[in-house]
Amino acid sequence: SGNDLTGSTYGLELLNMDLAGASITQSMVGIGSGLTGTPLYLESVTNALISGLDLSWTGTGKVGSGLVLYSSSNNVVQNVTATNRQQGIYVRDGSSHNTLQQNNLSGAGDAAIQARDNAAGSTGNRYLNNNLTNSYIALDIRYDTQFVSSGNDLTGSTYGLVLLNMDLAGASITQAMVGNGS
Repeated sequence: SGNDLTGSTYGLELLNMDLAGASITQSMVGIGSGLTGTPLYLESVTNALISGLDLSWTGTGKVGSGLVLYSSSNNVVQNVTATNRQQGIYVRDGSSHNTLQQNNLSGAGDAAIQARDNAAGSTGNRYLNNNLTNSYIALDIRYDTQFVSSGNDLTGSTYGLVLLNMDLAGASITQAMVGNGS
């Protein structure tokens, strides 16, 4: 507790863990605004509840990812703030059945939520009621034909919802998926 990682590139990295019942706190991650890379990186982590963290960047430009989920499944990320990053949350390579909800990821230089390197079988991720405003891409999803997107605010972003490399035959693109972009 009480770690100060200001000036570091990376904060807390967790590998190969089942975190059922565990909490990740702000003091474990360190001060997110001073980290130029990734404050929180989870690889092969399951059953984590990540809530109430501030992983934002307050320096010049847009750097790093607030949170990376790499080959991690069945996690809930909620009420996390990761503003002014290249990516707010980066969902990568085989990360499945995660729920990202009620997060503030606004002002991303690339994508507020980026789920693009997922040819390794990421499926069934849920993106619900997130603030993805004023980003280059609000929500970028690739390969996941079982994703759910509802209630996200995409206003002010250059691209709202980007879907790529998936067969959506028979699917319906609804206003709820696209989010509030009027």
